[in-house]
Amino acid sequence: MEEGILSILRCGGTYQVRYASTNPYALDLPPVYYPDTDMLVAVLHGWGIDAWSIHQIMTTVQNGHVAVLPVHVTVAQLHATFPSHRAPWVGLGATDAGAQTSPPNECTRCSHRGMSAAPARAALY
Repeated sequence: MEEGILSILRCGGTYQVRYASTNPYALDLPPVYYPDTDMLVAVLHGWGIDAWSIHQIMTTVQNGHVAVLPVHVTVAQLHATFPSHRAPWVGLGATDAGAQTSPPNECTRCSHRGMSAAPARAALY
C-alpha cells in the first residue's frame, strides 16, 4: 500500500487531480485531468472513497476550493490513475532546450494562489 495526499481542483469545466506521496524518495506523478464530474466520481469510488466523502469533495471543488485528502492506495491503483510513463511535455514556449512548459490541457488560466485548501476528511485505512 502507498500512502499519500490527493488534491483535487476544478479549473473551468475540468478537474485536476494530483497525488503526492508521503515517501520523500518517491517520484512525482504528473497530474491527471477529468473532463466531467462523472469520471472523477467513478475514479474516487474505485479508490474506495465513500459516497459521503465524495459528496464533500465535489462540494468543495465546485465552490472554488481545493479538496485535499489523505489516501492509502495500491501501486496498481496509482499506475491506473496516474500513468507515470508519460514523458514531460516540452513545447515552443520553453525558454531553453531543457525547459518544460505546461501541456495544452493543464490548468494555467486559473489562479488559485491565496486560496485555502478545504480538507475533505476522507481516508482509506
